[in-house]
Amino acid sequence: MSRLERRRVLKGKIRVVADALHRHWDPIGAGVPADEYDSYAPVVTGMVERGKTDHEIAAHLAQIEEQLMGLQPRQISELEQVVRDSTRIGNRHPSRHLTHVAADKHFRMRLRRNGGSVLAAELRR
Repeated sequence: MSRLERRRVLKGKIRVVADALHRHWDPIGAGVPADEYDSYAPVVTGMVERGKTDHEIAAHLAQIEEQLMGLQPRQISELEQVVRDSTRIGNRHPSRHLTHVAADKHFRMRLRRNGGSVLAAELRR
C-alpha cells in the first residue's frame, strides 16, 4: 500500500472514531457541533490500533472529561460500555465515512470475519 493510500485509510479510521465519539460518548450533551470531539479521535484511534483494552480507553475518556473539559467524569464501567457500544457502529449505524476505509480489501475481509464491528475489525488489528 502506498503512503498516500495508508494516509487515506488512517484518515478514514480517525473519522470513524470521531463519529463514534460524537454518537456514543458525547460528555457535553445534545446540541454540540458534529466536530466537537474530533481533536480526541487521533489519540483514541492510536490507542485502539495499539491494542489498548476497553478499560484503558475508558480511563483516557474519563481523564479528558475531568482534566480537559472540567466535568465530573463518569464511572469507568459506564465509559467501558460507551467504548463497547462504539465498536458496534458497523452494521447498525452505517456511516458515509466508511466508504473510504471499506475500499481496502483486507478491511472488508476483517469486517466480515468480525460481524461488522468497524472499530474491532479495522482498528484492533
